[in-house]
Amino acid sequence: MIHLMWFRTDLRVYDNPALYAACAHGARVVAVFLYADEQWQKHGIAPVKLNFLQRQLVSLAQDLARLGIPLRVLPVPTYASAAEQLLALALSEGAKHIYANQEYELNERIRDDQVEQLFKARNLGVIWSHDQCLLAPGSVLNGEAKFYQNFSAFRRKWLTVWKSEYSGLTPAPAIREADSALPGMIDFPFVINPNKHWEKLWAVGEAQAHLRLMHFIEKKLPGYATCRDFPGEPGSSVISPYLALGILSVRQCLQAARSVNMGQIEDGSPGVVSWVNELLWREFYRHLLIGFPRLCRYQPFKPETDRVPWLAGGSLFDAWCNGRTGFPLVDAGIRQLLRTGWMHNRVRMVVAMFLTKDLMIDWRLGEKFFMKHLVDGDFASNNGGWQWSASTGVDAAPYFRVFNPELQSRRFDPDGKYLRKFIPELSDLDNKSIHNPTVAQREVRGYPQAIVDHRAAAEMVKGYFKHVAMTS
Repeated sequence: MIHLMWFRTDLRVYDNPALYAACAHGARVVAVFLYADEQWQKHGIAPVKLNFLQRQLVSLAQDLARLGIPLRVLPVPTYASAAEQLLALALSEGAKHIYANQEYELNERIRDDQVEQLFKARNLGVIWSHDQCLLAPGSVLNGEAKFYQNFSAFRRKWLTVWKSEYSGLTPAPAIREADSALPGMIDFPFVINPNKHWEKLWAVGEAQAHLRLMHFIEKKLPGYATCRDFPGEPGSSVISPYLALGILSVRQCLQAARSVNMGQIEDGSPGVVSWVNELLWREFYRHLLIGFPRLCRYQPFKPETDRVPWLAGGSLFDAWCNGRTGFPLVDAGIRQLLRTGWMHNRVRMVVAMFLTKDLMIDWRLGEKFFMKHLVDGDFASNNGGWQWSASTGVDAAPYFRVFNPELQSRRFDPDGKYLRKFIPELSDLDNKSIHNPTVAQREVRGYPQAIVDHRAAAEMVKGYFKHVAMTS
């Protein structure tokens, strides 16, 4: 018996439910990954994420080879040809079943439905496993059997369901003797452009991911509740890129956190409780994709907010995209993103709210810009975060909540450590001036004047939202 294991955003061998199921009962396994470059470009995949993906595929192939499993990486232009390519591979290898972990974005679900229909028409089995979430979407519903639209209510119900339904980790498959009858790994259909900067920042491999996770758990998690909002401090886990490609599973993260908190996630260590909440926000946004598919079509959850007169770009958007708004914390965040492919979470909220609430620019432009530059680009979390900041989404910030970038900077980067790292032209300013340099200080250092009056802009956008709310 030969099984196909279809890898997607689960590029690991440990705690991989579909891989474990495919390998059960001694079955021979051929692993496959579809390299859909054109599809990803349409989705705006970031070059840094593509580089990370390519390097991880090489690492995954090596890990699978040690298990006696060959990996086939097949080029497909778009998802439209995925079903035919997989069927052709199954028929050529004599495989009777294909195994895969479920994905929840709309295009991916359409692709998977096509695969299932084509395989079943040829009497071939399709076996889906649950992987991306701790609890499957649809398992956490309110009293009316509907998806939650409020995080706090979702969290309360999730904690109740989790106690009875959470299944824990899945073992890695047993090592099997390499089968000479199975084809070896073919050449990868891509060329990895060397980038020492990215390679240093984002090392690949499950071993590296676990090292990062354990370093966070041991060194940072105890103080996470108080340090996570300070971008100048090393308080973040910075493992989101590994979750985005599935090099780590969210279950492994939860298990690691529980291991240092007497198995608890609701009580005990404030750091553990706070970090688990972040994992649950990630979970919440994935559940919403199933409950409200329109989110995958770049539609606001609150339809009335499309009547806000969003701007479609222009010079203000260009200044924001290049970290030249004249608001140091906003500019530092954009420059961190452009330089590293990652941005601190607190700063992401400030940067997103500035674009939508100060500049009145359509949140979808910002969402797509982030995806084009994020190494941890993840549609559910990115869309959820942007709609929260723009006050257009589920459980969003109230429209009258508008972050003041200067106050956020003074509160969460009081010593200007983060600002100095990413805006070197301001590095010689004192800890007070650096958050809002004078006109003269800006001119001397070549740093732009503020492109908007924050207070006036905030009042204007609140007026628009209020009008929409009153006329809905």
